[in-house]
Amino acid sequence: MSFFSYILLPHFFSHCCYGGRAIADALLQLAEKRREATPAEKIAQLEEQRGGLIAKRLGLEKKIKELEMRANGATREESMQGQERRR
Repeated sequence: MSFFSYILLPHFFSHCCYGGRAIADALLQLAEKRREATPAEKIAQLEEQRGGLIAKRLGLEKKIKELEMRANGATREESMQGQERRR
């Protein structure tokens, strides 16, 4: 671990906020777990993150499309046409 991880991080959190030492310890444990993860575990974590990012991208693209349609004179209902929830 780096100097920052051992010395500065716990010191910073323990002095800046309530429960800071516990937060610093949790962050150190998380960093250590990431370092010790097998390549398969790292790949699984990255794939999970990728899925979340793709979902965010799709949501943002939908919002951009709606805004572009509204800017071109469409009503809110028209801009949301075809995006009803399917049950």
